[in-house]
Amino acid sequence: MITFEGVTKTFADGTKGVDNLSLTINSGEFFVLIGPSGCGKTTTMKMINRLIDPTEGIIRIDDNHVQDMNIHKLRWNIGYVLQQIALFPNMTIAENISIVPEMMKWSKQDIRSRVDELLTMVGLEPKTFRDRMPTELSGGQQQRIGVARALAGNPNIILMDEPFSALDPISREQLQEDIRKLQKEIKKTIVFVTHDMDEALRLGERICMMREGAAVQIGTPEELLNNPKDEFVKQFIGSRAPKDTQALSEQTIKEFIQHNHDYLSSFIQTEDPSLQMTVNEDGALDELYYQTKKYPNEASVSVDSTAAEVYSLLQTYDLPALPVTDSDKLVGAISYKDLARMAAKGSVMN
Repeated sequence: MITFEGVTKTFADGTKGVDNLSLTINSGEFFVLIGPSGCGKTTTMKMINRLIDPTEGIIRIDDNHVQDMNIHKLRWNIGYVLQQIALFPNMTIAENISIVPEMMKWSKQDIRSRVDELLTMVGLEPKTFRDRMPTELSGGQQQRIGVARALAGNPNIILMDEPFSALDPISREQLQEDIRKLQKEIKKTIVFVTHDMDEALRLGERICMMREGAAVQIGTPEELLNNPKDEFVKQFIGSRAPKDTQALSEQTIKEFIQHNHDYLSSFIQTEDPSLQMTVNEDGALDELYYQTKKYPNEASVSVDSTAAEVYSLLQTYDLPALPVTDSDKLVGAISYKDLARMAAKGSVMN
């Protein structure tokens, strides 16, 4: 558990980066800090691992005041993932991941096992990637290594400072999905900074909306969508905010699919090759696989399904997208990104 108690950060020029902030981040929670540039979200994050020290107030991890903790031990227990990734270019991938375990004086065998475990965890084959150099990897692969490096010392807390914002949209969506699924497995406390509302709504268990160094509203995605505290929150959320939640929850996906009839083929070939769908001679869904695991045909939706039903099934089957059928024929696929697009046009997942 991370607790801020009346925390203020005043910089040398008199600017208040954070102003009397009090909040609690629960153990194992995916907590998102969001707001416009200069609102204090990154300053808030950096005070957790003492990259920045507060001017006033107390920050505690569990019952420990961070200012009283040994700074090296504090940071060993906090992984940090940056937008810039910052892999050491003269080190192999294995060497980059090994930095913190080596500082903690792990044995060579334990370090090697941990590197292989983490590469597998982030979807990169150890034999293929262990001895490569960072320049041989794509941006998305480098960011996966950044996540693996942050996890290397098995910390309880992970700080992620706009880690996906420099990536192309396809890589970004895939990494969002990967980190969401990874969190279910590792159950770390993740503090995630973003300026992207769709990203915050997709990933956060709770979201802290910040403005001018203060927390304007803290709540679940549903609470922010349905009950924005003031006009600032409402404007930041934009048209995702429902006007008539009952009516919107009943809106079907038929119109979206009709306007995106080429989406299925592009999804399979480009967006996530791990998702495989085959059809029989009648054009009906035959088999559905994701990352070699076979899923039942019930893991699909019809064009008459509502956004709420799609969201529920995506959560139930833990898939990045679902096949869409019309009169038993496969006509498309729908993902979390599509639900966000629908939300922007006035639909939400209730």
